[in-house]
Amino acid sequence: MPHTRERMKTKEDYKRAQRIVKTLIDSWDPQMLLAGGAPDDEFDEEINEIVRRVPKIKSEEDAIQAISLVMSSAFDTEEFTPEKCAETGKMLFALCKEESSI
Repeated sequence: MPHTRERMKTKEDYKRAQRIVKTLIDSWDPQMLLAGGAPDDEFDEEINEIVRRVPKIKSEEDAIQAISLVMSSAFDTEEFTPEKCAETGKMLFALCKEESSI
């Protein structure tokens, strides 16, 4: 079976996913960077990488792994283990499910 790259259906889907993930990650504010005065775009690179993974998210575990991998590569791997990203990953999966078109 050839490898196919999953993508969002429309540009609007991508923008909606981006808003959802940004709201989630910014409210989580790992390491309290935003609360400490970091700029509003502090997590934009990580958010965009998570958004690119959204079409492949089919379960809570997929969402947890996506957040853990992206945040670990950007920050500290021990701080962003799947266990420590579980709550946020579950929330991401629930939001993706609600927005079934993304």
